[in-house]
Amino acid sequence: MKPTLLSLPPELWRLIGMQLINDVASLNTFMRLNYRAFLIGIPLLYQKVDRPEALGTLALPSSAGLFNRHTPAHPAGLVQSLELDFQKHTQLGESESDRAMSPVLQVKLQEAFANFAKYGARAARSNTSRALKTLKLNCPTLPFFEVFKGIDFRPFQLRELEIKCLAPSANMRPEDLVRWARCLATLIRPSLEQLTFSIGNRLPSLLSAYSSVIFRKIGQLGVNLRELDLSIPMPFAYESEEGVVANFNTTFASNEFFFPNLRSCSIVATWFLHTSVHLNLTPFLLRHPNLESLSCYIASGHSLIHGALHLPHLKFYQGGPHDWLAICNPSITPPPPVERLRLVLAGSTSAEIEGQVVESLERIAGSLSGLSITGHDAVIGSVAYGNSPRWLDVSFSHISVYERIFKACPCLRYLECHVNIEILEAGFIALIVERLPRLRILTLTVTDGRESCSISKAEEVLYNIWEVLRGSSAALPLFMLSRCSVSYYLHSEPSESQASCKVFAHSKFCEDCVPRLGFSVPFD
Repeated sequence: MKPTLLSLPPELWRLIGMQLINDVASLNTFMRLNYRAFLIGIPLLYQKVDRPEALGTLALPSSAGLFNRHTPAHPAGLVQSLELDFQKHTQLGESESDRAMSPVLQVKLQEAFANFAKYGARAARSNTSRALKTLKLNCPTLPFFEVFKGIDFRPFQLRELEIKCLAPSANMRPEDLVRWARCLATLIRPSLEQLTFSIGNRLPSLLSAYSSVIFRKIGQLGVNLRELDLSIPMPFAYESEEGVVANFNTTFASNEFFFPNLRSCSIVATWFLHTSVHLNLTPFLLRHPNLESLSCYIASGHSLIHGALHLPHLKFYQGGPHDWLAICNPSITPPPPVERLRLVLAGSTSAEIEGQVVESLERIAGSLSGLSITGHDAVIGSVAYGNSPRWLDVSFSHISVYERIFKACPCLRYLECHVNIEILEAGFIALIVERLPRLRILTLTVTDGRESCSISKAEEVLYNIWEVLRGSSAALPLFMLSRCSVSYYLHSEPSESQASCKVFAHSKFCEDCVPRLGFSVPFD
């Protein structure tokens, strides 16, 4: 008899199911084949839950009548990763208040965690390794205490934790801070290896003294963290910048804020400093010389690293040019083996800094494969509040600077640049074609701050880019064209006869067709 699908051993059935794990529809079809496929598919189906609607099933009691001899276990005992993004799964046109977790979902989340504790603990005792390991919650309009109200995290041994929500309250009291610290103590356990903590990036603000206490608490609890992603909470407007900086600098200098196994670190502030006082991450970074990935930035562009810093294992860096020059200082030999570099510009840079950046790239050209020169999201977002379009102009001063960069780094395979229209029209695309023969991915953002601009001019610019790329097929691989995307930002200053025009034009280029254009108005 010829072998058939039904005669395959269980191991091969499981491999088939694992191949379908990212395609829920196909996995459901596979599970309908027979009872064996059903038993294999159920754990795979609930292994990762990323839809808020699934909380209804996970919150059901075992007495609901849905779990019987035909179902191998309660789904809550099968979940290893719970990733709920309440901002991602909103409908087009919903207001910001609609994005908050509804009271019904809050109750379901509490009931689901009760089932995680009950059935996940049972699975852990039976050595099936199906207890909850990853928790990611993005609730952009809900305060911290509301997200975790009524949930006991003590039964869990999380390995990865991501929290994105509002600060607990605009008028926090000292007793609230104690309560917050106790909640963190149940969340951040010795088992935790990855932590993303983004709380208070928007109103309501948080006193910098309270933020410092929480950061030190994280340092005390996260003894085995390997990856740390912190967003520094926005301080209150009435706090003096000197006091804010003093509070955070005391924390960064404290030996309590130390993670012996740390390999990846991101510390970012999406708010602005307006005086000459500076945050100083140097003491913290000196305690972590084994970092392989580092992101550090404040939206106002101030330096966070003061003095030369030796990070001999660094492979990825994201931050401002001044901090990058501290890491790739000529006095440090050999230079860090950086493979991917993202320089975040907050505005114009001096010719001296541009020259030093080029020299630093020459030092790491042998290892560098990806380069981004762009602006920070907070700076780009500021245009929504009526700031000048030149806030988006984060280009280097002259096309010759890019020519020196591309000459120094001919082996680049990935390039992301944010340039103004003057740089583009000076031959930027032709320069890429000439100097970067190994480039595979190009992402370009063009800022046009001229007073006279229109969608038709945006189309003309994008088609010109397409013509240059299409004519360079001998120099650039054909498939590279399918991985090139351009965002064109045009802005006309308001006049007596014409209102302000703020439009993004998006284009993706393909080998066999003209560019696909799409236009949107991102700001009110």
